[in-house]
Amino acid sequence: MNRLLSIVVIVICALGVGCAESVEDQVLAQYKRGEEAIAAMDGAGWRATMSTQSVGWLQEELRLALDASLTETRALAPSKMELVLALRNRLDAQSLRSMSVDSLLTWMIEQDFASVDADYGVYPCGVKFSGDTATVQMGMEVESSSRSPRLRTGRRGRGVVGGIASLAGAASKKKNVEPIEGYTLTYVNIDGFWYSDNSESMREYDQSIRDAAKEAGVPVDRYLSEREKEAHGSLKPTIWLPVGR
Repeated sequence: MNRLLSIVVIVICALGVGCAESVEDQVLAQYKRGEEAIAAMDGAGWRATMSTQSVGWLQEELRLALDASLTETRALAPSKMELVLALRNRLDAQSLRSMSVDSLLTWMIEQDFASVDADYGVYPCGVKFSGDTATVQMGMEVESSSRSPRLRTGRRGRGVVGGIASLAGAASKKKNVEPIEGYTLTYVNIDGFWYSDNSESMREYDQSIRDAAKEAGVPVDRYLSEREKEAHGSLKPTIWLPVGR
């Protein structure tokens, strides 16, 4: 009877019924949904994995691209400035005016502002929790060499066993995921569901841009405009001016 009950439990779990996911599994499942949406170039699907604050950040980007004055644009945080410049430079006015958050996300995928982590050998390698916030540590897949233990030749003779033993000492490749310093993703729990939140990662990205501009010896606005010109191949002379509604 006990064995039969165990089999039933295993079958139910295999069907995904009655076996609750761990909290870590829930966070990683949401991460996976976001990656699948990016791979499918599905802006709406990607947006559905985001926190309300992250969606609000994108809505603000569209407003700024349309309305921000020259002075306001140059004073933006680097991450906001970068996307505003790209939107103004790569889209005509009508396309920008008609853009929604969902179409913005699809456009960002098309323009390589977002990509699938696994395409670059990057994967989650741990999750830490602090109240309603989860921090996913990202890591890079690396190959390491290891040696398999040698097989001993037994009474079966030196035929097959001896042949295997002669190969067992060869180095074998094993893939590990090692943490990438400074690369984490944040998820927040909203009404029992986990959503990606970009607030912390944007602060870290802002600082990385400031550091790169300082190293290049130029102001952030010049650094980003030159980078946009290099990425797109051209730069509109009106890039710092509002598009208007």
